[in-house]
Amino acid sequence: MRKNPADEKIVCHHIGAAGLNHPFQNLSAFLNDFIIYLYDGNKDVFNEQNRTEQNRTEQNRTHMLHCYVGKKKSQSKFYISYDPSASSMRLLNPEYKSWYMNTYVDYCLEEATKPVSEEDVEVLSLDEAIIRHKAMPPDVLSIDAESMSFDILEGAGSSLEKAIAVICEVEFDEIRLGQKTFFDIGNLLKDEFVFAGFIDEGWCYSPRRNPLGFRGLALPLMRDVLFLRKKETIHNDFSMAKLAFVSLAHGFMEYGFHAALAPRQDFWAKFINNAVYLKFIDELIQLYNTETHVYKPTFKDVNKTAGEAHNRYSRRRVQDDPDFLQKKRDMELKVLSLKRNLTEVEKIFYRYALPDVAQIIHRENQKMVYIK
Repeated sequence: MRKNPADEKIVCHHIGAAGLNHPFQNLSAFLNDFIIYLYDGNKDVFNEQNRTEQNRTEQNRTHMLHCYVGKKKSQSKFYISYDPSASSMRLLNPEYKSWYMNTYVDYCLEEATKPVSEEDVEVLSLDEAIIRHKAMPPDVLSIDAESMSFDILEGAGSSLEKAIAVICEVEFDEIRLGQKTFFDIGNLLKDEFVFAGFIDEGWCYSPRRNPLGFRGLALPLMRDVLFLRKKETIHNDFSMAKLAFVSLAHGFMEYGFHAALAPRQDFWAKFINNAVYLKFIDELIQLYNTETHVYKPTFKDVNKTAGEAHNRYSRRRVQDDPDFLQKKRDMELKVLSLKRNLTEVEKIFYRYALPDVAQIIHRENQKMVYIK
């Protein structure tokens, strides 16, 4: 029994909403399934003249909150940078003054993060911000707050109890003075969340600017990352379905099915018409239940004894093993069909405007086993 008619909605809180962006804005087939809270300390971000026509049509499901979020309620300096999107409560670490990113321009950290003004601001924890603005707690917490991810997560408290995913910008070193890094964030979340991976190409910097013709690979200083809640910490069918959707929408098929197959059997039939993402998952489950399942041979299929596994170079040939050969033939025929045709699974993802995930599925399912 649902406690709230909005239980099936996916509530996303996005902190650092300059440009009115959020991580699910491109999921066009599912936009009505989301309730979005956008946070930014800059009132100008939320001025009516800055809203696009799309934002106007989303007013019922998009809420704009003017506040600064950190570890706890306090007063802080907020430094407005030469590049407004690089504004922060923290100053650049002098060790990174010479670093730059080779993009459409040479983006020099010292230039971009130089304060042009500063403000005294009130900072709230996420718990306090949610109470003040009478917001629903997040299913997904997204943070793009210039070195403040750890502080926001540490102060989130009860706000994270319902969350099935965290998306945040992380740094791998102390780019801003006093900040925590990706490794601290991973340690903070490790009991309830699993690190799923990097979800962007990242921002790579070099400690010096070479002239054109003398440039090569740069070093990754920061990335956007995804943490997914551990399935065993969820005891609610709607939360499990939301975990499945966010996993699938990012290409994590098996983690998504890990969650999608958990709700009780009557859940999908009862609530399938309440949200597009529920219908999407149900279609995948129905297909999963009707398709013939073919797997690659396992490591033990190839190495019948521990001795064979320990002596890989003198491993016996497997041509005389009928069970193994049958598995290999089945797998090769399956992979061949996957190469030649657009599969029913891929068609579902294309139909729901998730082409990037469809391409991931196509690529991952073409991997052959190379055993002679």
